[in-house]
Amino acid sequence: MKFQQKKMFYSIKEVATMLNVEVSLLRYWETQFPSLKPVRTSTKIRQYQEDDLQEIRVIYGLVKEQGLTLAAAKRKLARHHDKMNAGVECNSLKLRHIRSELSALITELDEIILD
Repeated sequence: MKFQQKKMFYSIKEVATMLNVEVSLLRYWETQFPSLKPVRTSTKIRQYQEDDLQEIRVIYGLVKEQGLTLAAAKRKLARHHDKMNAGVECNSLKLRHIRSELSALITELDEIILD
């Protein structure tokens, strides 16, 4: 499961080739895993981005390498996404706190400079 070059977008055929799976399997996984949503062009052509490739790698690992059923893989992915979302929320709170501290520092510096 090696990805050779970094591109912005990959076609479904390129992704299928990278994983040595059929294109139809990727289409099926899109119906089974709501988090897997490649960008589509105006002509409905799928364009997979790096985030999509990461998601597909995880699904592939769970289903093809670990032998999980789709239902078990969905549950595991859902827990994984919940943990990721919790981490994002925590980071967001930290960033807001840092922003407020920086604003306070800027205000103090402005007062010092203007005095």
